[in-house]
Amino acid sequence: MKIINLKDKSLFDIARNISSILGVGKSKTTDDKNGFIIERTDPDRNLYHILIIKKFIDRRTKDMTFSFETEEGVLNPKTVNKSMKMRELCNIDVYFPNVMLGEDKEIKFKIVDNKGIKKELIIKKETLNTHIPQIEIKEPRKKLKRFMKNDIIFNEGSEGNEMYIIQKGKIGLLKKTKDGSVVLDILGKNSFFGEMALFGNPKRSATAKAYEDSDLLVISKELFEHNLTKIPSWFVTMFKALIERLRNTDEMIDSLKQKIDKLGAKNTQ
Repeated sequence: MKIINLKDKSLFDIARNISSILGVGKSKTTDDKNGFIIERTDPDRNLYHILIIKKFIDRRTKDMTFSFETEEGVLNPKTVNKSMKMRELCNIDVYFPNVMLGEDKEIKFKIVDNKGIKKELIIKKETLNTHIPQIEIKEPRKKLKRFMKNDIIFNEGSEGNEMYIIQKGKIGLLKKTKDGSVVLDILGKNSFFGEMALFGNPKRSATAKAYEDSDLLVISKELFEHNLTKIPSWFVTMFKALIERLRNTDEMIDSLKQKIDKLGAKNTQ
């Protein structure tokens, strides 16, 4: 089986390969010329099946998104039995069979939408419908970690993809300065830290150290993103924008502090 990512290959090459496997004539382009349409008909069974895939490129960011549509039904009189439309897809992988090795003439699409939800669809030569396999989704789990007094949870400057919620104990946050480490805060039960790692900033801005034996609930980025899918998309967008603004403000404050320190050093010379 050959796997092709739609970001890596021309849509018209993909259309030609699909048409060849399914044994249909030349595919048509969509009205906006951004995609293709493959239509199969079976007059003997009075059935039809349509597949439409489009690619969109953001001129500013160059990011690619896709749409995927299928429709199936009765030819005469034309009746739609089932249709499906998926928009703003982040990724589509197409699995082509190796016919020379005797693999079944079916094409599998593995799709990831803008919320990170995965879907699988299968189109077979001998049937005029889109099969949707049931994907077992394993929900990421929270885990509890124990740290002993003076253990380092993470170091300033290191990369991470987890945040922590204190169930028991005390955690100190320390920042390096030219005069040594400074304690920024000491956190107790139900406090959390390391959350910026979940928002596209994997580098730790401080060192986290256990000030006494501590139990920490570990929230991975995978678990966090999974739970975001249960929240309305407009709220997630707003929430992420607020976090980004907060991070930019922190960076501006840090930059200003460094400039003030340099200015103070010059004035003392």
